[in-house]
Amino acid sequence: MSADEKAWLAALLHDIGKFQQRAEWGSGVKHQEYGAKWCEQGYFAYAFGSDIAEAVRHHHTQNPDRGNADRLRLIQIVQLADKLAAGERAKETREQEDPQRSGLVVIFSRIPLNWQERDKPPSGYPPETRYPVQPLDWRSESLLPQPNPSISADAYQNLWKQFEEEWQQFTKNRTYTSADFRTIVALLEKYTSFVPSATPWEQEDERTVPDVSLYDHLRVTAAIAACIDKQLTPNQLEQAWRDPRGYSEPLMALVKGDLSGIQAFLYLTGRGGAARGLKGRSFFLQLLTEAIAQFILRQLNLPIVCQLLASGGHFYLLIPHNQLDTLCQLYTGISRKLFTAFQGDLRVLIEAVPLTAQDFLGNFAAKWAELGQKLGQRRQRPWAELPDSEFQKFFTPVQRATDAESLCQVCYGAWGQGGVVDDGVRKCRRCRRFEELGADIRDARVLTIKLVEPTDPPENADWQQTLRAFGWEVRIGGGGTGEGVIHIAFDTNFLPQRIQQGWSYEFCPLASVIPPPIEGKRLPDYEEIAETATGAKWLGVLRMDVDSLGMLFAQGLRDEATISRMATLSRTMRYFFEGYVAHLCERYAQQSQIYLIYAGGDDLFIVGAWSALPRLAWEIRQAFRKLVGGDHITLSGGIAINHPTAPLYQLAESARYALDEQAKAHRWRQNGREREKDALFLQTPMGWGEFERVRTMFQQVCTMVQGDPQKGRVPRAFITRLAQIASLYERNAAYVRRLLREGKAQGPRKHDLTFYARWLWRSVYHLTRFAERHKAWQAEIEQIRDSLRSDRNSLIHHLHVVARWAELYTRGKEG
Repeated sequence: MSADEKAWLAALLHDIGKFQQRAEWGSGVKHQEYGAKWCEQGYFAYAFGSDIAEAVRHHHTQNPDRGNADRLRLIQIVQLADKLAAGERAKETREQEDPQRSGLVVIFSRIPLNWQERDKPPSGYPPETRYPVQPLDWRSESLLPQPNPSISADAYQNLWKQFEEEWQQFTKNRTYTSADFRTIVALLEKYTSFVPSATPWEQEDERTVPDVSLYDHLRVTAAIAACIDKQLTPNQLEQAWRDPRGYSEPLMALVKGDLSGIQAFLYLTGRGGAARGLKGRSFFLQLLTEAIAQFILRQLNLPIVCQLLASGGHFYLLIPHNQLDTLCQLYTGISRKLFTAFQGDLRVLIEAVPLTAQDFLGNFAAKWAELGQKLGQRRQRPWAELPDSEFQKFFTPVQRATDAESLCQVCYGAWGQGGVVDDGVRKCRRCRRFEELGADIRDARVLTIKLVEPTDPPENADWQQTLRAFGWEVRIGGGGTGEGVIHIAFDTNFLPQRIQQGWSYEFCPLASVIPPPIEGKRLPDYEEIAETATGAKWLGVLRMDVDSLGMLFAQGLRDEATISRMATLSRTMRYFFEGYVAHLCERYAQQSQIYLIYAGGDDLFIVGAWSALPRLAWEIRQAFRKLVGGDHITLSGGIAINHPTAPLYQLAESARYALDEQAKAHRWRQNGREREKDALFLQTPMGWGEFERVRTMFQQVCTMVQGDPQKGRVPRAFITRLAQIASLYERNAAYVRRLLREGKAQGPRKHDLTFYARWLWRSVYHLTRFAERHKAWQAEIEQIRDSLRSDRNSLIHHLHVVARWAELYTRGKEG
């Protein structure tokens, strides 16, 4: 183990006593003492003596003993890291709470309703929601908060007991080794993610807001400590420790990395095995993001806690400021590896901003926003990190094949050595390996990452060769020799009965929501997924992401944007997309209706039977609304549908356009107030409130056409009649818009020309006749008729969606 680990562990465990203190509330023992006693166990003492325990005991001592210089440095590092991680802890006038009954407030409750209006004071907050005191469980509704969760007097006691039992299992007859650090972090994530770091126990009226999890505070404190230890000399540490605000020199740097070229890499594929290959490619990108992030950390000898986030093709790191030059050198090497492996199709963008103590104690979100701007500028200078001498590669023609028969029919690269012919389709080694990966992760319970010496990848490297270039040898399944990390997928019960020397243990949501194999052999292709659709056997793509996410991180938390809150915000978002979305998608996948291609960061991509996607999109939106506590933070989506033989890249691009150019550009009204974004595109953009009304009417029409044992059925001609009414309205609306442009529509009620027109009396006439002919459904038909003529602002505008949706849903296979 390295000498650095003492600082990492002392900072990581400095507040572990708060957990035990709440479990044994009323003892009068301070959390520092609880923590120190816990750290005196032989597991730590054999490796570090009493240093870690003493650093924990004195992390609030104002004048620590100066007799031992090494121990004093350790204590000062932990104290300074603790102050910077907490920043200015938020306080407000709120009721006092018993710490043993205090639950974690969801971070979104702390974002003002008018957070997008930067220059205005908060106009209010959403209703406060909290998490129960509980361990983390990926496959659970517990990932969503509750309005007023009941927290029993023994909730912390029970949680601490579970933690202690698992801790004893982990440390029995063992002493600390370097591989254990990641496992300890994982155990803390499991048991302290829903435990508040601080509670409103104070006697004063102004009390602490319990909105930062203990886990986030601990991991961020450890990350800061690791950077301080490498950055500051004893004299510099003394200055920064005594007066953090007055120490103006950079302490560390915030680093962001973005994978670029993802869209083309994923979707520009041709024939054969597209479903299996796409899932494999998507999973590889998830692995590649983390592999590059952790490659940087390994080269800089930094712990895993310095990886603040790695999800959705992005990563954020915290590194010492004095290692920025080394980061630049690493960036050049990373780019060389990627260019060799992918000939420019995939690259990574990396930027960094310096951080002073004042940045931690002020508005940390400003630095987050500055980093995003720098990365945007980096995007305009492709491959600028490579030396000028290497730019000739970009202008040198590359012949990938001598004729069409030498091309891979999936990626259109060279078929070459290692290629195969599968069902009459030529597939190169790389594409075949992606298909195998997509199939392997279907039932993957264990992912083994062996840490090896980084290599130079070959040209057109497959996924394993690429990851090995960054020091990862990845295998689906357990076992192996050497050292590395064993990930247990989707199960937070991740510790084995016997700990292997040199291996770390973690849990992760692989988001591997895939249909069951056909006849136990192969995964279904998209044509087979489309066959599960109700009505027309068409395929669809659903894309969703959070609206204005960059702005949310930059200004949502305003002056309360400490690094710990930013970490809590990003991790909560990750839990929703990687964990809860996969949980929602599972039952659809079991019915062979969808592939969850990816869900991470703040977005998702799903391919599936078209008829399942609107319902799934609605469920995801409703869950997200529950997570954030209202409509102040929103989610938009785009759905594109087509025949299953259409190229996937066309569907993917149509769904991207539907999301970015249609849903996110939509303006609509709700309760007399104009809203923007917060919409779904399904043939036309609709706000979620509008979509709810459309969805209700669609369900009613389908019920009438599909029939009822007692009431019979309405002929499908009813749908045709609705489509005709919608078409007539659209023609009239276009005519009125032209009159308005030409100034020919006059008078205060000129806009009513759209509403009071021929379509209206035609709809009343035809729907009344339908009601008279179908007495069993008369009330329902008259309700639809009346809603069209009374609701000017919504349903008639989207009647064509209802008609088209119902027509496809009730269509026979021959359609």
